[in-house]
Amino acid sequence: MSLTFNKFCHEYCDGLYDPKFPDEKQCTGYLQLKKMVVEGIAPASFEEIERWEKRPTVLEMFSTPDIKYLRFLHPLLRPYVIKNWDSIKKMTIE
Repeated sequence: MSLTFNKFCHEYCDGLYDPKFPDEKQCTGYLQLKKMVVEGIAPASFEEIERWEKRPTVLEMFSTPDIKYLRFLHPLLRPYVIKNWDSIKKMTIE
């Protein structure tokens, strides 16, 4: 049996998903990550994130951060998601 997105978020992302609650009651991190998977939005590379953090464009400085920068996730979880994106995007969404 393959790992599902919800099981991954619950077991490997320190409870990002809680099976007791319906989707609309899940945390923002879960909902945003699920949106990325469903819509095929790849996270930014480490290099792009570093550029965005250290040398943002004027437009970026005054805009809401793009979802690809993973600002909705805990900083320790971001590298894990980037490194494992190819596997994550293939997971079954319940």
